[in-house]
Formats: sequence, structure tokens, C-alpha cells
Amino acid sequence: NSLFYKTQTGANVADVLTSVIATAASAGINVFDYLNAIQRNKAAVKANPDQWLPWDFKAEK
Repeated sequence: NSLFYKTQTGANVADVLTSVIATAASAGINVFDYLNAIQRNKAAVKANPDQWLPWDFKAEK
């Protein structure tokens, strides 16, 4: 699949994002909500990434 990207770096980024999306989907959570929560709470994610894994994610209400 890396043939569809302009650079190797672009392919590497896409690999990571695809993996996160697939993992979140198989954990049964809303992927859009998860990715938005990660962006809104980036300082907390950076401080404690283990608490923000897809299978531990609790959607905000």
C-alpha cells in the first residue's frame, strides 16, 4: 500500500493512523469520538498515554 503515498514518511504516518482506527473500531468504540478526544486532551495523552488506549477509552458525555 505504500505505493499510493508520495513519501515513505507519509506511508509511515498512514500506517500508524490506520492501525489506531482499526484498533478503536475492533474495541467497539466510536472512532470519530475517540480521535477527537485524543486531540482535545493532548496534554493528558502525552503525560499518560497508557490511560488513552482505545480499549480503555470511555466516551465523554
